[in-house]
Amino acid sequence: MSVQANLLHRKAALLFIDVIHQDSPRLMGEAPEEEVRGAADFLNAHGWLHPPLIKHARMQDMEDSS
Repeated sequence: MSVQANLLHRKAALLFIDVIHQDSPRLMGEAPEEEVRGAADFLNAHGWLHPPLIKHARMQDMEDSS
């Protein structure tokens, strides 16, 4: 996988971290999921993630629109 594809994959995994199931394989590399989730919530709460994290309600809206 190219460097750019790897970065895009990790960004997508970060944006969907609240809807990824706990039993799924690690998508963020070697960092523990709890650490990544805490950092993502902090960055999102302060408006530093663009676009913001995808939440459950939005996922349901996305499913309903298809």
